[in-house]
Amino acid sequence: MTNKFSEILASTPAVSYTKAIDIYMMFCVFLVFITLLEFTLLYWIRQGRREYNESRALLHKKLYNFKEGKEDDDEEKDPKIKGEEDPFYAKIRNYIEVYGFLLTIIGFLVFNLIYWFWLLVASDYLYSYVDLDYNKDY
Repeated sequence: MTNKFSEILASTPAVSYTKAIDIYMMFCVFLVFITLLEFTLLYWIRQGRREYNESRALLHKKLYNFKEGKEDDDEEKDPKIKGEEDPFYAKIRNYIEVYGFLLTIIGFLVFNLIYWFWLLVASDYLYSYVDLDYNKDY
């Protein structure tokens, strides 16, 4: 996407003001960045809570073995403990997945509606008049 953005910048004339294509491309790059942040947050919630629960389960197992007077044998040195995701964090993750996706789509649609309406009005494209008789002699 940045390669496409740099190609567009290279093909347009250099001016001192911000062009409409710059605004559009920067919003698209921003939207991709926000989506990556959302993915990172969801991954962090899922992985972090799972690792926390696994370590907590291992600690409880070691504490139980210590209280019972059992010693760790070879099978228990590398336990295959799978921590389940906390329901609270699972609910948060589901909300972020659903509403983050919807907000991204709605935000992009709203931006496009505002952007294209502004672009057409600002360029007087809607009020332009084509004179059909102008080049009639040629």
